Amino acid sequence: AGRFGDLYLLFQAGEDLYVIDQHTAHERVLYEEMLRRIDREGIISQHLLFPVQIDLSPELMSVFDEAEPVLGRSGFVVTHFGGRTIRIEGVPSVLSKKSPEKMTMRVLEDVGGLRKAGFDAKKAIAQSVACRAAVMSGDRLSDQEAAALVSSLLKCENKFSCPHGRPTFIRITKGDLDRQFGRG
Repeated sequence: AGRFGDLYLLFQAGEDLYVIDQHTAHERVLYEEMLRRIDREGIISQHLLFPVQIDLSPELMSVFDEAEPVLGRSGFVVTHFGGRTIRIEGVPSVLSKKSPEKMTMRVLEDVGGLRKAGFDAKKAIAQSVACRAAVMSGDRLSDQEAAALVSSLLKCENKFSCPHGRPTFIRITKGDLDRQFGRG
């Protein structure tokens, strides 16, 4: 496996070269895994050492009220704390290295926007968490992690794009390269 630009993984399969966007590929893998787990056993939570409270706007409070049951199955341990304040006691384990307040707010904002676009709460939460948890540009994967990511991507129902519709990989054939170099 090669790397390019701290975001792309390069793999050869037969006579084809595959350029994989590690962020969109990881997003797709996490999204499908989250949807499966929400329906079955729920997502594992990482409980916070010190719970935190945040105040929500009226709009976000109504998003929270509507999405609360699915948030619980998605690994968020969040409850009403009076008025428009919510108390965060846990977040999905895939988000445990990030700010719980910021992540909860971002997920609620994403869910609000995606609900307006016609997504159901489950898909909206899964998409938001997957995007926030996926490896970013500049996150360097080991060879084993890169291989595991590609293997997981190939098992996805829709391996061709991330939940936002961006491609997860492009394929360049030997014929494409031959033409580019004037050998075709």
